[in-house]
Amino acid sequence: SQQHLKKEATVWKHFDDLQVAKFYGVAVVGGRPALILEWCSQGTAADYIKGKSLDERLRVILTLAKGLAYVHSRNVVHGDLKASNVLISNKGCAVLSDFGLSRSLERPTSYTTSTYSMAGSLNWSSPELIRPWFDTEEACVKTLASDVWAFGCTVYELLTEEAPYASSPPNGFLKMLGIIDQHITPLAFSAQPVHIPNGILAVLERCWAPHPAERPSMAEVVEMLSA
Repeated sequence: SQQHLKKEATVWKHFDDLQVAKFYGVAVVGGRPALILEWCSQGTAADYIKGKSLDERLRVILTLAKGLAYVHSRNVVHGDLKASNVLISNKGCAVLSDFGLSRSLERPTSYTTSTYSMAGSLNWSSPELIRPWFDTEEACVKTLASDVWAFGCTVYELLTEEAPYASSPPNGFLKMLGIIDQHITPLAFSAQPVHIPNGILAVLERCWAPHPAERPSMAEVVEMLSA
């Protein structure tokens, strides 16, 4: 909707960082408004990492962490982080895009999560986003901590080339609620053997802490990845 696009543009236009796609304005294409963004010739991170070395993947992950840390420093929750919403610049760096589900912490009631908005990103959603909906069928608010969980899932995606929980049994929210109750991470549902460096595993474990308050900030994640 135009209102949704206006909200996305309002958030995006204030960013000024190499790891966030540059926003140039809004145009009307075929009678419909569209955002004008920086052209990233390397496509999405999901496509870019195919066949890439571990070192290259880790470099992309670090630049992604820096970009999300920047967004969080501006008091904005991305709200829909996954490899298909991350672009790759001409220099091979991660560039955040798709702020359609973002939320400014300066307007805490301006956005809540609905079943529709989670439908395409359920496997990247943190436990606290899923459980309230299942228990009460009420919307829940995305936070910096839920972004951190999604970052961990995106790192998993970039290292394994598969979506988190991709090989788990289908059943939507019922499946995910079972995962929450047992705190089963994406690592348990890998379709193939996963070889992730111990240092990265330690970061993922912290990003996937069951309770939001136990997860690190993205600034801390950048420090851990840079060590």
